[in-house]
Amino acid sequence: MAEPSPCSVIIATLDRADSLQVVLRCLARQTRRPLEVVIAVAGEGNPVAPGDVSSCPFPVRILPSPEKSAACQRNLAAASATGDVLAFLDDAIEFGDDLFARVLAHYDQLPEEQHGAVSPR
Repeated sequence: MAEPSPCSVIIATLDRADSLQVVLRCLARQTRRPLEVVIAVAGEGNPVAPGDVSSCPFPVRILPSPEKSAACQRNLAAASATGDVLAFLDDAIEFGDDLFARVLAHYDQLPEEQHGAVSPR
């Protein structure tokens, strides 16, 4: 069987601290956790306090974005991601504990050069 594909989660956000916390909690409950979470933040405030991410069972990096553009923010975060698979998530979703296990299982069967990005819904 192939090695599990490491996955970086990419999130673009703008002033949505409460909903972003829901997403982080969903990620922390995954039966197959991401390698890392990279959050590109636009706007004035930081929607993630240090205490909010200290309990996450994976590294969380916060990148300030000079542009208020979800596409530009995603590109900024993706450029620094280290996973073989990139999962682009909205900053206001909730999902079950097995989402990543189910989605990433498909990528585990592919050669690394065929990996890409997923946007689970």
